[in-house]
Amino acid sequence: MLDLSGTNSVHLQNLSIYGHPGLPPKVGILTSRTKEAGRYGIAPNLEWFNVRTWGSFSGSGVVSLANEVSSFLQCAFENNHKSTTAFAYMNAQNSAAVISRIGAIKSVSTLPKPGKSRSNIIHSYDQVRMLRPARFNTPIKHISQTNPAIVTVSNPRALLHGDLSEGDSVWFYHIRGPNDLSFTVQTVADPNPDNGTFTLRGYDNRKGAKFISGTVQNQTGPAMLFSGAHDVNIENGYALTYGNHSVVFDLVNGGPPRSFRMHMQCEHSPKSPILIEHKKSRTVWQGATIHLSNNGQVNIDSIVDDTGTGTIVFQDLKLKVNVMGRSPTHGVFRNPDRFDLRGCEITVPRAAALNSPRSFKNADAIFEAYDRPRSRHDWRKTEHFGLRNEGAFAATLETASSADLADAKALINARFKRAGKMVFDTNAGKPVFAVGPKASDTWNNAMGMPLHKPA
Repeated sequence: MLDLSGTNSVHLQNLSIYGHPGLPPKVGILTSRTKEAGRYGIAPNLEWFNVRTWGSFSGSGVVSLANEVSSFLQCAFENNHKSTTAFAYMNAQNSAAVISRIGAIKSVSTLPKPGKSRSNIIHSYDQVRMLRPARFNTPIKHISQTNPAIVTVSNPRALLHGDLSEGDSVWFYHIRGPNDLSFTVQTVADPNPDNGTFTLRGYDNRKGAKFISGTVQNQTGPAMLFSGAHDVNIENGYALTYGNHSVVFDLVNGGPPRSFRMHMQCEHSPKSPILIEHKKSRTVWQGATIHLSNNGQVNIDSIVDDTGTGTIVFQDLKLKVNVMGRSPTHGVFRNPDRFDLRGCEITVPRAAALNSPRSFKNADAIFEAYDRPRSRHDWRKTEHFGLRNEGAFAATLETASSADLADAKALINARFKRAGKMVFDTNAGKPVFAVGPKASDTWNNAMGMPLHKPA
């Protein structure tokens, strides 16, 4: 490990740090505020150009604890360790965010103790790559129609090179045949690298379709962690993960960022590009701009995932996704009922990817999709407006699917329903009207005939 803790102005250029997979270090490069003369007063100021970590690190390629004024230009932080909890890059104001994931870090200096947050501000990243490449990636030769399913790969040596072991997690990509296996993470049992086979623990494929083609690789850990990092600017960034999140925001140990701007391409079909970890009953995140290029990639679950039971209040969030291979299964937000949007703008290519404004805790936001007109919603008021291209306001209808209209537990029935309310049924292609305020009250068509009876 290159231990730069306790240093002040650090200029690195054309430096490469390698972690040997046979004896991987925990961290490639460590920078940290340290204790001197009884106080943590020395904060590293970093200027790095063309700095690279590569190979294998059991914790992270780079760990940055409570730094100030950092600049990274054309750097590449890579970590191909097979651990699904290891990162390429970690930035935190509280060492608990790091230690809780990768354990304690040995240093020649006295590092900040967990539980105390320290100043961690002004970080600039330009053309920086955060990479968690797979240890192995191989085409599949066959998947048996048995319980459990047995996978045979085309290149058995890949399993040996990837150190495939009992209990490892593997990720399946573009599977044709048993389509439900595609873009999923499965657990390995009985690996046999000599024969190029392994079993999928708990996966019953007796009723699955005959295998045609596809690829498998090990699931990697996330690319980046931010916890309590303020005034962050990421331009033209690139993050690579397989079957995991691109960027993890730990709001439990470090709190939400202030002034966070990120323009990145997140590959390769991450579980969700963004994961927010939170526990408090209410967390306020101010001034976030997140722009994801994601050209040709498939975001499987959502754009923003979260773990926690509290509410995240986004003030002035600007979230934009340029390209979607298809709409995420759960929409932009996996759990919209945990989010309170205030003065926010959400822009995506597909209207089908947008969560219903009523599914949020509150939604004072502009929702825009390239395949439909821009619309503004404020569900703390009584008016609902659409915004035309020329800037004039005009009334617009709330939309809902036929399935949601027929589901008494869906938010369209459970909240804000009233007699005479009109909603556009996106499947039927026509407006429907509620006959009463109860969740079970019928939706009629324009002729007064019952169309949906919620149950």
